[in-house]
Amino acid sequence: MLVTALAWCGSLIVGRVLWTWTFDYAFLVWNMGLAAIPLFLSSVMIWQRHPVMWVVLGPLWLLFLPNAPYVITDFVHLRALDSGPLWLDVLMVSSCAGTGLAMGYCSLMQVHSLFIRAKRELLGWFVTMGALLLSGFGIYLGRFLRWHSFDIFLNPLLLLGDVAERVFYPWMHFRTWGVTLGFGVFLCIGYAAVMVIGMGGRTTARRSTAVSNID
Repeated sequence: MLVTALAWCGSLIVGRVLWTWTFDYAFLVWNMGLAAIPLFLSSVMIWQRHPVMWVVLGPLWLLFLPNAPYVITDFVHLRALDSGPLWLDVLMVSSCAGTGLAMGYCSLMQVHSLFIRAKRELLGWFVTMGALLLSGFGIYLGRFLRWHSFDIFLNPLLLLGDVAERVFYPWMHFRTWGVTLGFGVFLCIGYAAVMVIGMGGRTTARRSTAVSNID
């Protein structure tokens, strides 16, 4: 399903280029590529199922996770990039944002499942919710300070300096924490809803199977 969604997003981006003969939204290709990285990393962790791999890939996964929900902030470009019809731009950005968010949630569910298998479900909830709140902070760093995940390797001192300033002097950066908490809570509510709906669906399926066996 995600492959289909990515193909749909790609077709919309290409379609807009052909319609307008501009590359205004070509950055969405890069953003969607970054959004897929956490899902790739969590898939490797699920496949390997080795604690060493979790220790190595876990921090990288957390570092790149904000890229998945970050795409929802690309709606800000609708005000400035108006070379195409508004309905097409809204459809394209909505599709990319939804797909990015879906990839992020799928990645979270994979990591969550590792804790469930280890009989640490409560810790799994703590980790996933904490990761989403940190993703809210990552969205702020990306959208307003224009930092990228790769900058932790390219410009670590400058990046950590910006982070430290906002952590140690929060009263000077109200927007930082407004964006962080706003997007973080939004992502947490969405993930909890997805998990509840999923558990409800599995419960219904089990009940249906039990009734069929009785019959």
